[in-house]
Amino acid sequence: MVFFGASNNDTVEDGLTYVEEFGVPYDLALAPEVWEQFGNPYRPTTIVFDATGREVQRIDGPISYEGLQDVLEGLTT
Repeated sequence: MVFFGASNNDTVEDGLTYVEEFGVPYDLALAPEVWEQFGNPYRPTTIVFDATGREVQRIDGPISYEGLQDVLEGLTT
């Protein structure tokens, strides 16, 4: 499974500081390039892809850790 985040309000430097400060364990990309690629007008958004790279779920708005766990568990059952 692969995770990455896209920051739309930070500079690259601020994004790197955030990763360091909070120990973010996944890669970050800089929006708007990412948002344009996925045709996504909403922030925050969680997009889940299967092993083939097909989008299987999109959650517009914030999601909790538990909510993300439920989404991922639902994909593996």
